[in-house]
Amino acid sequence: MAQDYRAASVFKKYGIDFCCQGNRTIQDACEAKQIDASSVVTDLNEANKATSESAIDYQSWPIDLMADYIEKKHHRYVEDKTQEIKPYLEKICRVHGDRHPELLEINEHFNATASELAAHMKKEELILFPFIRKMAKVKQENHQQDKGKTRGDTKKYEDSGGCSRRELGRACATMIKACRGASGPSWRTQQPPWRSWSRRGGCEDRPCRT
Repeated sequence: MAQDYRAASVFKKYGIDFCCQGNRTIQDACEAKQIDASSVVTDLNEANKATSESAIDYQSWPIDLMADYIEKKHHRYVEDKTQEIKPYLEKICRVHGDRHPELLEINEHFNATASELAAHMKKEELILFPFIRKMAKVKQENHQQDKGKTRGDTKKYEDSGGCSRRELGRACATMIKACRGASGPSWRTQQPPWRSWSRRGGCEDRPCRT
């Protein structure tokens, strides 16, 4: 994953957790999921062959640029999408929650996960990223860094607590299980979203109404 982000789409296709459990071999991950490892490897090789002029070599970036990119692109995306999803999820629970209690479970895990992520991102923005920018500046200016001060900054980050990636991974897995594999509609077929879910035992064959 660190070498080629395109592998993410392959792992997602097979339901393999490449984030919180990314320290396993492909063989171990496939055995745990009862997946044919050769199929995964074949798809990874195909993804690796694909070329894109817009591909970015993130590993060549200086660490302060990477911190800026994560904060401005990914943190803002999570914040925006969280606020976008919440009202829709609450509406679905309000309309269909009595017949589909799994929606209430999904809503509970989503809100807990969103709060945990928000706290984690804020900790990065206030402690970790300023520390990274400080290190980059010191390196650029060719100064001798004060190791005692560096340890103090890193300890401050460690002591501040924050989200557990394993806990977040478990929460996401629980939500996926509660969804029973439901996915959004294929817009090529012009199907309303409620029809796609209905066939999986979800909402009735009608739109949500307040």
